[in-house]
Amino acid sequence: VSLQHLTTGRCALQQEQIYSARVVGAADILLNYTGLWVKLQALKEKIASFDSVLIAYSGGVDSALLAHVAREALGDRALAVTVASPLQPEREIRQAAELAKRLDVEHLILTADPLGDERVRRNDTERCYWCKKIVFGAVAACARARGIRAVLDGAQADDCGQNRPGARAARECG
Repeated sequence: VSLQHLTTGRCALQQEQIYSARVVGAADILLNYTGLWVKLQALKEKIASFDSVLIAYSGGVDSALLAHVAREALGDRALAVTVASPLQPEREIRQAAELAKRLDVEHLILTADPLGDERVRRNDTERCYWCKKIVFGAVAACARARGIRAVLDGAQADDCGQNRPGARAARECG
């Protein structure tokens, strides 16, 4: 909707009202951006405190952000690791690899077969736990083999209060 349309006809808003709304909106955006910037810098500083990191990397928003920030903070001491399995389409693995290349972060693809485990195949309420236990077990083994002591996993703060069996498995794997 154009400014002209808002000031004529049925939407008869005063120019001052529109300007005021724009200023308040811009201030909100600036404050939110500043808050995010502070959080991003804190994340970068935390990552920079490690000698090196391995990012459990799916190519999704959370792990891609971690990979990008880790690359900025540590350079070539950041490693993104994707675990390919029969449960994940090959297209997603390719897309993760392409994004890692654009982010200029070293990327390694491991393989695991969660379906080889009866506890996953049972498809009960703990299937996510057992699947992630296998996936994060592979990630943790890779980190140990490379001498990397910090493994990063992207998760949303909203998930923290929920029952997340996969997150529990990730914590248990180190």
